[in-house]
Amino acid sequence: MNDLVKQLSGDSLPDNVEKINLSERLVSFDPKKHLFHINSGVNDFFSKKKKKPFSPLEAKKERNWSMVGIKPIAVSYDKVKALIEKGEPFETKGYIPNDEIYGDVLYNRTDELGYEIAMNHLNDIGGMLWQALHIKTVVYYDKDTKTHKFVSVMGGHCTVKSIMTMGAGEHIVSDIVFYGDKLTMEETRELAAILHHTDSDLRKNQNPVSRTVSGVSARVPAYVEVVKMLIDCNYQLKGQVIPKNGQKLWEISSLQELKNLKIEFGYDHTKKTCLLGQEIFPDLKKQLTIGLQVLAIVLKYSNLDDKKLKEYLRHWSQDKIMSNLFPNSKSNKNPYLPAYEFIKGANIWLKKMGYSKKYQTTRKTFVNRVPANKIEDVKL
Repeated sequence: MNDLVKQLSGDSLPDNVEKINLSERLVSFDPKKHLFHINSGVNDFFSKKKKKPFSPLEAKKERNWSMVGIKPIAVSYDKVKALIEKGEPFETKGYIPNDEIYGDVLYNRTDELGYEIAMNHLNDIGGMLWQALHIKTVVYYDKDTKTHKFVSVMGGHCTVKSIMTMGAGEHIVSDIVFYGDKLTMEETRELAAILHHTDSDLRKNQNPVSRTVSGVSARVPAYVEVVKMLIDCNYQLKGQVIPKNGQKLWEISSLQELKNLKIEFGYDHTKKTCLLGQEIFPDLKKQLTIGLQVLAIVLKYSNLDDKKLKEYLRHWSQDKIMSNLFPNSKSNKNPYLPAYEFIKGANIWLKKMGYSKKYQTTRKTFVNRVPANKIEDVKL
């Protein structure tokens, strides 16, 4: 399991969060919206280029790409279609047209394929190696129309490279999985998502958001927990969360950093911090975790109560933005230093406003409260 998930799932969620029904809170699959046609993506890429080549055919001729290696033995496209028509589950290695392959963008990054990277790979060996063509597709079968689509769960870039090398419509070999015509589309999609996630979760180039949408589609418990936490804390996830009862949703700058808040401060404190950030910076579409780190520390270790902290934050934010909570974050990675600087500013404001000294936090108090290992590398 990915480290992000291990850390985010370190303790259980509150009961009300556990009970969140993801079927109601995440967008439902719509083939017209969520099936991405890979060949169309290739054509769109070339249509936007500002210099040659302007089409896969031009690229192939200009760079002399070809298919190399041993062409695999596999069943024909006609045989594949005949097997699907029988309606019985099967898995086989077969040939299918490369322009009939789609990607399910609710769990797969097919709409983010790197076409330039694919071209660079083809340049390296002068084309596409048959033995490097690793494609797995799941048949999405529509019981109402009795039609089907081949949906890639592995090998989107290979499909792109085959189109660039061979041209659209040529038959390429794929491991094809058909779960039969008795399953619903959602049942098929969940099985397909599991196949995709089994491979994608091992890839180091997967970012936390892509990893999470993949894992939750596959209904992996730890990823389900992560998404329920995001929903409860008013965060969006790649446009897939449905707001409820007028709920406003924000993006979050780093899911990877959110783990640190939950691990260090626990769920309730993390949620309180997130809601505070949203209240003070409501117009910021993407909440910054570097700012949330500082707020979490101030909430826990300062003498400011909720009312005074919010009052000071409103004053402070009149001429500052959320990123100013953690200035110089590229050179200083320890959030306790900017948190203490924020507290010092609050102390000055509290004194100016004539508030009781009990709300001020001395350096000694702060240092004594904070775990020693958190500030041993900084000078307060």
